[in-house]
Amino acid sequence: LPALISGLSDDIEQVREVAIKAGRVLIRSHGKVHFDKILPILQNGMTDEDYRIRLSSLMLLGDLLSMIGGTTVLRTDGDTQDDIRRAERAQVQITQVLGIKTRNDVLSEIYLSRSDNAAAVRHAAVQVWKTVVSVTARTLRQILQVLVGRVVKDLASGDAEKTEMAGKCLGDIVRKLGDSVLPNIIPVLRNSLYDGDHNTRRGVCVGLSEVIGSSTKDQIVRFLDIIVKVVQDAICDDNEGVREMA
Repeated sequence: LPALISGLSDDIEQVREVAIKAGRVLIRSHGKVHFDKILPILQNGMTDEDYRIRLSSLMLLGDLLSMIGGTTVLRTDGDTQDDIRRAERAQVQITQVLGIKTRNDVLSEIYLSRSDNAAAVRHAAVQVWKTVVSVTARTLRQILQVLVGRVVKDLASGDAEKTEMAGKCLGDIVRKLGDSVLPNIIPVLRNSLYDGDHNTRRGVCVGLSEVIGSSTKDQIVRFLDIIVKVVQDAICDDNEGVREMA
């Protein structure tokens, strides 16, 4: 499988097509029995710097999850009642097979991919998400702790693309969950500013700007004291990059 994943980034389209077909055959043949070996490889591929590998890993992950969940990856909007019921059944089955921890990790990575810088990856992530998730807001609350932890990690990565992607994801979470999520996110960002290195502190500023831009005035007023203090401290940071972001 790692050899096939590397073939997914080949410059020649025919090689990429053969690699994705071979990957799908491998998943159909061994996915149900050996998902514990296949999942980590696909999860690593989803964070690769080459968008083709991220896209193909996501597509193969969609195949694996749909097979475990007893459904098929959606090629439509996935908003009909039948689609929602299928996704509900698939989500229950996936949780039983993978366990809650692994399921939360996988769903967090798929949701983060919905904010990918590559449009093709974003589109694929939305399709996979709708295939295995029936009610987005409810599932987000279930995976929130894992997802926010992953977002903060990427905000602090020092990689410009990962930081931008994590910031967009954070803004999306705030727009969807609003009041219920801010009490969890704001303290995490504040603590990360004081505990992390300069990349973490820069990432916190990016995250805060997304949170502010995605929140209503009333929501921000509730946390104004914390936000103003964090921004003030970041403006006075020793690192020039942190001060610029602040």
